[in-house]
Amino acid sequence: MDEQSFEKYLVIIFLIVLAGLAFLIIKPIFISIVIGLLLAYIFNPIYKRLNRYIKNKKVSAFLLCILILLIIFVPIIFFTPIIIKQVMESYQFIQNLNLEEIIRNVFPNVSEQFLGDILTITTNLISKYAKQIFEQLTEFILDIPKILLQLFIVLIVFFFILIDQEVFVDYIKNLLPLKKSSADKFINQSKSVTNAVVFGQFITGLIQGIVAGIGFIIFGVSNVMLLTILAIIVGIIPIIGPWLVWFPVALGLLIAGKTISGIGLMIYGFIIISWIDGLIRPYIVAKTTKTSTPIILIGMIGGLFMFGFLGLLVGPLILGYLLTVLEFYQKHKFSELFH
Repeated sequence: MDEQSFEKYLVIIFLIVLAGLAFLIIKPIFISIVIGLLLAYIFNPIYKRLNRYIKNKKVSAFLLCILILLIIFVPIIFFTPIIIKQVMESYQFIQNLNLEEIIRNVFPNVSEQFLGDILTITTNLISKYAKQIFEQLTEFILDIPKILLQLFIVLIVFFFILIDQEVFVDYIKNLLPLKKSSADKFINQSKSVTNAVVFGQFITGLIQGIVAGIGFIIFGVSNVMLLTILAIIVGIIPIIGPWLVWFPVALGLLIAGKTISGIGLMIYGFIIISWIDGLIRPYIVAKTTKTSTPIILIGMIGGLFMFGFLGLLVGPLILGYLLTVLEFYQKHKFSELFH
C-alpha cells in the first residue's frame, strides 16, 4: 500500500470515528432536536408575520420561545397534579366496581365458569396496567431535571433554526446528491409530506381531542383531563380516532342511568367530533400529499414502538420521505437525479 492510499484510508477511518462519536453525542438529545425542528416548522408562518412588524430576527424568535414556554410549561404545571389525581381516582373507581354485577346485567345467562374467567382476566389487566401507569408517573417525576434540560435543547434548536432557516435549507440542499432542480422538487415534496403528517394527523387529532374534552365537560363526565389526553392520543392515529374514548364514556353514562348525558354525548360525538375528522383531515391531506392512510398508520405504529409518543409524528415522516425518494427513482433515471 502506497503512502497516498494509506492517507486516504486513514481519513476515512477518522471520519467514521468522528461520525460514531457525533452519533453518541446526539443520540440522547435526538428527540429534542427533532421536536425543535418540527416546532420551528409549525411556528415559521407566525415567526415571519411577527418579524415583519418587529424587523429583528432574534427578537422575533425570542418572543416565540417565550410563547413555546407558556404553551408547554403552563399546562404541565397546572394540569400535571390534576392528571395524577384523576389517575388515582380512576384506579380507585375501577377497583371498587362490581364487575360481576355489571357482567350479569349485560349477559344474564352467563355461566359461572365463564364469569370467573372474565373476572380473573379483567382483574389481572387492571392490576398490570395500573402498575405500569404508577411506574411511569414516578419515572416522570424523577426525570423532571432531565426533561428541563431536554426542553432547553428544544428551545435552542427552535431559536437558531428560525433565525437561520434560509442557511439551513440551503445547507440541506447542498448535502443532497441531487441536481438543483431535483433537490428543489425533493424539498417541496418533503414539505407536503410534513404538512400532511403535522397538520393532517397531529394538529387535527389535537383539535379533536380538545373538542371531545369540551364535550366531556358539557355532559358532566368525571376525570375530564385524563379522558381528554387519551382522546388526543387516539385522535392523532388515523382510522382509530377519539371515538375510542368518547363512545365507551357515552355508553358508561347510559349504563349508569344518566340517559340524557349519555345520549347527548353520543350525538355530540357523532356530529361534532366526527365532523372535524371527516372535514379537516381529508382536506389537509388531499391538498398537501398523496401519502396513503395505511402508510401513515404503519409509520405511526412503528414510530410509537421505536421512539415512544413522538414516534406518532416521526414514524410517518420517515416513511413519507422514503416514498418521496422512491418516487424520484421510479419517475426518473437514476443517473439523472445526481450531479
